[in-house]
Amino acid sequence: MARASAFDRDVQTAIAGARGQVKTLLIAEITRQVERVEQDNRPPFIRRFVDGVKDRPLAEIDPFGRAFFTFHYLRDAVRDAVEILRSTSPVDTGAYQSSHNVFIDDASIAPVVGKGDGGSLWSYSLLDRITDQSRVAISPTVEYARIIESGYRGSSVEAKHVYRNATTAIQRRWGGVIIARFEFIGQDVPGARYARQPAMVLEAVG
Repeated sequence: MARASAFDRDVQTAIAGARGQVKTLLIAEITRQVERVEQDNRPPFIRRFVDGVKDRPLAEIDPFGRAFFTFHYLRDAVRDAVEILRSTSPVDTGAYQSSHNVFIDDASIAPVVGKGDGGSLWSYSLLDRITDQSRVAISPTVEYARIIESGYRGSSVEAKHVYRNATTAIQRRWGGVIIARFEFIGQDVPGARYARQPAMVLEAVG
């Protein structure tokens, strides 16, 4: 019995050592792949599931378990959308170009005005509050925004389709991970002829 017990302990020790080696190799491989994605694509937001548990530390993975990571790019897509809207805006006084307002979950964070990061007209640090669960809308706040977008019937004002075209561009560029929609959303814009203004609405896929 003593020999059998000693043998059992040796077997269990060997199995534990093998499981430990498998776990070390598994963690090293997962870490390598995640670091490669971070280096190549620089996702601003990563969600981790280890053995089916959200945000569980990777060190707690079972030697034969599974780790699942989702990489989210909504923040980058919103930044890209702001740049496209600004660069394609018709410029007269500059008021329309500077009026594109960002709403995160229906709350306005700031219009695209004022000195910001890297000499831009806007501080992109404001986008840090965007998560993979956010619903983001971008919409102008000048009273004639809808006329710029859709034109004015019976006049010589032609539709510029600034938001419609920008939404198409974002959907083509980010369509695998982002859903971008062109909509008209309600805004309280003083002097506006219409209650609903053109907007781009962005959400993460899944």
